[in-house]
Formats: sequence, structure tokens, C-alpha cells
Amino acid sequence: MMNKRMTAIIKFIFSVGVCFLVVYGCVWLYFFSPAHFETTIAQLARLQGYPLAYQALFNQIYQIALLIGVHFAIVVYAIRFLYIRRK
Repeated sequence: MMNKRMTAIIKFIFSVGVCFLVVYGCVWLYFFSPAHFETTIAQLARLQGYPLAYQALFNQIYQIALLIGVHFAIVVYAIRFLYIRRK
């Protein structure tokens, strides 16, 4: 059985992952442009005159940040609910 400190750390990481996921998910839905499949950040980069490579890079960075939030939430959910509750 895991001690209370380890359980508290796992709960904290899970909470951070969920908050990260919710914030980035809401921002993604708010800024997502279905017509062009790009974020507003990439659209602003285009308006500022950045090359196409930078626009794509900004879009990928945003998508990766969203995936990091999903990753934190899923991994800690699996550890917390599947592993800890079995013991």
C-alpha cells in the first residue's frame, strides 16, 4: 500500500493534468478555426508576416501542449484509479 505522501503527490499531479487539459481544451475550442484548421495564434503569425513554416510551428506547439494535458490526465488517472484501488 502506498503511503499518504505518495498518494498526495499523485493526486496533485492528476489535478494539474486535469486543470491543464481543461484550460487548453477550452482555449483550443475558443480559438479553433474549423475553416482553416489552425489556431488564432497561427492566424496572427500570418498577419504579422511570419513565414509559413513559423505558422505551422505555432500551430504544432499549441497541439502538443494540448496533448501533454491529455497525457498527464490519462496516465495519472490510470495510476490512481487502476493501481491504487486494487490494493
